[in-house]
Amino acid sequence: MTSTPPAAPPRWSALTGKRVLDLSRFLSGPYATSVLARFGADVIKIEDPAGGDPLRFVPPLFDTLNRNKRSVALDLRTDDGRDTFRRPAPALGEHTQDLLDELEAPH
Repeated sequence: MTSTPPAAPPRWSALTGKRVLDLSRFLSGPYATSVLARFGADVIKIEDPAGGDPLRFVPPLFDTLNRNKRSVALDLRTDDGRDTFRRPAPALGEHTQDLLDELEAPH
């Protein structure tokens, strides 16, 4: 019995060249962005420098959910962190500030 090799990922898809900023945590958000990355999106995972993603303590799960992503540690509570966050996301325009305001809101 012969087996066929797995199919190579597509060189181009509808998400090729699209940038996704991943600020999610836990299972559903990282899973959703991993699917976007698998289909060609440039996913940049934003993590808190004080400890990163809590799933880092479960390496196999973290590795699976964050495959094909780039990662950066940004403290969005500081002016420098917010300025850096705005740089790769100019297409979001005013919505970037809305997101930052939501992150600062007390929960």
